[in-house]
Amino acid sequence: LLKLGGKLSSVFYKLLTMPTVSTPYHIISIPYHTDSTVLFNRIRALPFACWLDSGKPKSYSGRYDVMTAQPSRRWVTEGSKTSIMDYHYASDNDNSGYQETTANIIDENPLTIINQASEQLTSNYQQSHSSIDGAFDLSLDLPFTGGVIAYFSYELGRQQANIPQLSPSDCDLPEMVAGLYEWAV
Repeated sequence: LLKLGGKLSSVFYKLLTMPTVSTPYHIISIPYHTDSTVLFNRIRALPFACWLDSGKPKSYSGRYDVMTAQPSRRWVTEGSKTSIMDYHYASDNDNSGYQETTANIIDENPLTIINQASEQLTSNYQQSHSSIDGAFDLSLDLPFTGGVIAYFSYELGRQQANIPQLSPSDCDLPEMVAGLYEWAV
């Protein structure tokens, strides 16, 4: 996990070699850039890069920009089917080692699937860190240290609320795309 506000030396090498969610986190300070594209450009080519932009400097209420990539699991819902893809990163040199290792398709409520995954992640984290000295301090004021980031379409909301579809969909996007991210900038 990287917290904005310090030096930027070799941050991205450390970023790519960060421990997974199952091991203790390391916090490295980096300077805040009012134009966060400077940082995102460094990771945007990584698989499934994601940037949650706070809107600064145009928005005075924004506090954090969150950037991440290379989820260890992805969920994609199309219609009533959710594909679950697990990924493994086997190389430190390039993205060629980032590979899909398993894939399943299930017919369950996608929100239930994500909720169960989040609960399992929390349980695994608490169990693996209960006996580690210097485990990550959950009281730190950080918005995202790893976990699920997702996109939910209006169509998924309509399906969940049993609202009939009155017109055909005007875009070709999945109802849900979610990833389990194990590090963040």
